[in-house]
Amino acid sequence: MRTRPLVIAHRGNSGEAPMNTLAAIEEAIQIGADMVEVDVNLTADGVPVLMHDDTVDKTTNGKGPLKSYTFQQLRKLDAGSWKSPRYAGEKVPSLIEALELGRGRIGFSLDLKTEEAIPALIKAVREMGMEDQVVVTGCYAEAARRIREIEPGLTVLLNLHPDLELRARSGDLEGFISGYIAQARVNGLPALNVSYKYVTPELVRHAHMLALSVWTFTVDDEDLMGELIEMGVDAIYTDYPRRLIEVLETYRS
Repeated sequence: MRTRPLVIAHRGNSGEAPMNTLAAIEEAIQIGADMVEVDVNLTADGVPVLMHDDTVDKTTNGKGPLKSYTFQQLRKLDAGSWKSPRYAGEKVPSLIEALELGRGRIGFSLDLKTEEAIPALIKAVREMGMEDQVVVTGCYAEAARRIREIEPGLTVLLNLHPDLELRARSGDLEGFISGYIAQARVNGLPALNVSYKYVTPELVRHAHMLALSVWTFTVDDEDLMGELIEMGVDAIYTDYPRRLIEVLETYRS
C-alpha cells in the first residue's frame, strides 16, 4: 500500500504565522506536520539564522541587507508584527534556537540560501546532535557534494538546476527527466526537491523506479494537493499544513 506524502510546513505554519519564526515552527508542531522547512542564512558575524531574503525589509521592521546586521543587532528587530499584531515581538531566530525547539518533536528541511552558510549549518546540526532529524535542501550538485564532503552523514536533496529547468520549460520533458534523475544518481542524492510546476506522473514514476523520492513545493491549493498525492509524490511543502492534513484525511482507507 502506498504511504502518504510527508507534510512539510513551509517556513513553519507561514500561511497563518510569521514565516521563519519560532512561533511558526511551534504552530506547525501543534498542527501535526511531519517536518518544518526553514531558510538558513548568515548574519554579518557568521551566525546562521532563519531568513529567506538577502534583506530584512520584508519580514521585520528593519531595513537593509541581512549581512549588514550582527546577530545581536538583528535580535532587536520585530519579526512578527508585519504578519499580525498578535505576533508582535517575535524575533529572528538562530538556527540553533529553531533546532532546539523542534528536537525530538519534528523533522527539519534546512533550505540553504547561501553556500557561505554551509560550515555554520553543519556545525549547528552537529552541536544539536540532529544529523538524523534534518535534510538539507536548496542545493545544486556542487553544493551537495561540498556538504557531504564535510559531513557525509547528512541527507542532502537535489534542487532543479536552471539548465534542467530550461529544458522543462522548452518542452524537452524527456531530457529534463533523464537529466535530473541522472544528476541525482551520479551524486548519490536520495531525492529530487522540485517545484510542483515540474512534477509529472512520468517524473515520479522514473524517480521511483530508481529508488529516488520526489519532494515538491510550495502547494497551497487543495485540488493541486490532491493531484500530487495521486501522482505519488513523497513529500509536499505547504504554507498551510493544516489544509494538507485535511486533504490527506480524505485519502484514508
